[in-house]
Amino acid sequence: MKKAPYMGWNYIGDTQLDFHGYGRGEIEEVYIADTDIDVKEMFHSLGIWDKVEEAGDEAYYYHTTGATRR
Repeated sequence: MKKAPYMGWNYIGDTQLDFHGYGRGEIEEVYIADTDIDVKEMFHSLGIWDKVEEAGDEAYYYHTTGATRR
């Protein structure tokens, strides 16, 4: 399975997610951490994609800048 470039990780609730894509606002895949289970479509169908996209943007920021999480 070929994945888009790694963007970082973040939590939605108690679940750690790995974000893959090409930068802020360009998330291609969202996986449950350490699995090949892509949950992007599930988040779209639940109507919470905006929250997930914000978490992905935050993950990308921390991954690319090396900043420490709060």
